[in-house]
Amino acid sequence: MNMLRNFTIRFVMLAILGIFCLMWAGVGLYSTWSLSRVSDGNEVDRQLVKQMTVLSQGNDQYFRFVTRLSRAMEVKAAGGTPDLASAQQALDNMGKKLAEMKAISPGPMDPQVSSRVIGAW
Repeated sequence: MNMLRNFTIRFVMLAILGIFCLMWAGVGLYSTWSLSRVSDGNEVDRQLVKQMTVLSQGNDQYFRFVTRLSRAMEVKAAGGTPDLASAQQALDNMGKKLAEMKAISPGPMDPQVSSRVIGAW
């Protein structure tokens, strides 16, 4: 008890307030760091969504090309003259989407591994 008499109320309150401020600063720094890590994960997610969008659009162009080419072959089989311009347009669009897919960075994957996979595919 005698030891407590040496501390004033002002000193104890300032010490408690100082400890509280240090803890608050630590929690704030940790929260900022955690949110930056979440933001990094969101960037990867956005990149994957962009890659999947381009892949889906390229897949759509492939099926448009196949459908238009099939219709042109049906017209030719029926004795008409097929219009291959729409099939050519779909083929060109598919080529553009393939080039766009190759140009998109591979995200968390190593670029050399990605280029080997694309080359082998």
